[in-house]
Amino acid sequence: MNTQTHAKEAQPKLAWPILGRILVFVAGLSFAIYLTAKNSAVFADPALAPWTPTLLLVSLAIVLLFARSMLRKSVLSLLGGERLQQSPAFWRRLDGSLAALFVVLAVLSALVSRAVPADLWLKVRFVIPLFGILAFAFMVPDRLAARSG
Repeated sequence: MNTQTHAKEAQPKLAWPILGRILVFVAGLSFAIYLTAKNSAVFADPALAPWTPTLLLVSLAIVLLFARSMLRKSVLSLLGGERLQQSPAFWRRLDGSLAALFVVLAVLSALVSRAVPADLWLKVRFVIPLFGILAFAFMVPDRLAARSG
């Protein structure tokens, strides 16, 4: 019984709720970007296809930081964040950390796109950001909550 209690304490408390909010944010903004720019050169020109994830990730980082500075509120906290009962410092740090992650993933995507064959890159170009977001959700929020508490 004691090992079950210890196992429950070891599980991240914020990982799944934060992952859900990140995925809703990424999917929603990606869809909006696609709808507004689907006829632009970024989506129409095959030569720019390797840059699509990079441009999308940088756009996500900009929106996070811009919304934080203009709205004075976290985009992720607007997606039902009050239920998580976290401090404004937590949301501020989470936004900054997630924006930094998106920039790092954008650079990594750009580097990998040049290192692998184009046909392979087109098949796996969204795997790097997905694994980055998963790792972020399970490693960062609980640590930020402990520091912001």
